[in-house]
Amino acid sequence: MSDSQGSGVLASPAPSLPEELWLFDRSRYVVGLGHCAHRRFLEYHSGPQYLGIRRVAQSIPLSTGGTYHLGVALILTHKGPDPASLSDDSIRQLYRPLIQEVVQDYAETASKSGLMDLAGEEARYKIQEQACLCEGMLWGFVRGCLRRVHELFEILEVEQEDLVRLTEGEPARDGRPALLPVVYQVRPDVLLRVRETKLLATLDLKTGYRLDDKWEAQFTDSVQMATQGLGAEERLKERVAGYYVLGVQKGYQDRAKDEDGNPMGPRRQRSPFTYLYHLNTGISDEWESRYEYKDPQTGKKRRLGKDWRLEPVWQQDLPRAKDVNPAEEWAWKLPMDVIYDQFKLVGMFERHQTLIDNFLQEAPHEEIRWQERLHLVRNEGVPAGQVIPRSWNCFGEWGRACSFLPLCYNHAAPPPYETRMPHHEAEAQQAGVKVVYFGEEQEVDE
Repeated sequence: MSDSQGSGVLASPAPSLPEELWLFDRSRYVVGLGHCAHRRFLEYHSGPQYLGIRRVAQSIPLSTGGTYHLGVALILTHKGPDPASLSDDSIRQLYRPLIQEVVQDYAETASKSGLMDLAGEEARYKIQEQACLCEGMLWGFVRGCLRRVHELFEILEVEQEDLVRLTEGEPARDGRPALLPVVYQVRPDVLLRVRETKLLATLDLKTGYRLDDKWEAQFTDSVQMATQGLGAEERLKERVAGYYVLGVQKGYQDRAKDEDGNPMGPRRQRSPFTYLYHLNTGISDEWESRYEYKDPQTGKKRRLGKDWRLEPVWQQDLPRAKDVNPAEEWAWKLPMDVIYDQFKLVGMFERHQTLIDNFLQEAPHEEIRWQERLHLVRNEGVPAGQVIPRSWNCFGEWGRACSFLPLCYNHAAPPPYETRMPHHEAEAQQAGVKVVYFGEEQEVDE
């Protein structure tokens, strides 16, 4: 394997655990402090195994983001020639089985579990749409980012699990319960070395609705980004200088509009990977990615004619090889400027030491408070709401309701929930359950 293909192992196991630990990660820490403490309780600490619970039906944006994340991780760790040495046809043949399998697994899982707030034909349509989006984004990454990533960076590890011990345990005393050692679970998406400077850095994969300045600004002082290199630093005895973020733009989910401009019909994913403009002349078919475009000769803005129709990519009869899906073919037909518009690499961001130091000082005390709260709930019979209050901030930035709203509002017939499966190896090992490496919980900040 060439150094550009990486030597890390996807989701390497955490060290074996000789003792019981209080394990936490960035997701639950931010949920508890930045969203709602009771949401953290339900999502991470409730249920018969104290692992938390989750809706059986999948969240559309979170499950799609997890599928993309898994696909990119597998692409980066796939053993094979240096992508820079391969033709487009060879690259497509190399990654096609991998991408198709990842997308097929998503579609099958979503079909079995269902999607939140959708049922029947609309749910089936949405699964097809999101599967097409996942496949398009993965081919977009391969076509627009893969060679550049290997040109800039040496990939060292992908999804390497590390445990950062923050405190030692304490025995029970003076009416205070025994405390477990507080351990921070970290797993950077990618650990890399910058070829030009030879510095270590991490790369985080993100999905978003729009990759604008606001999207980029959130990473400047990110606790997650600053601290995710702590384990690698300790293990490799080398400083992690900073971090990069590679984002992919999924586009908004919005409705069509009637003649008066009023929204109508179900929401659709507005991405060039999912919808295109189709013209059937009766003799031939034509496809375009944009309704408005710039005339290559005059430079003036033009629009497609009234006979062009906005249609789903996955339903098109695009000329293609037998084993090629419409989503793949369209991703390779899109103009390169459209592909580049869907991705954004930002960084290197500096890891602010003040932020890291404050986190390392504050997080242990917050996690000790959680141990004490949960002792009262589990051992003293104190109602959870008395020591773990709700924020009642039940709707996110995009109006998306918290998945636990039916429980907090005591709905007569809440949707079904199931035990949350951990996405960190150490937590799964300690609980004796199977790890789910790319679960929904890792996309808290989307």
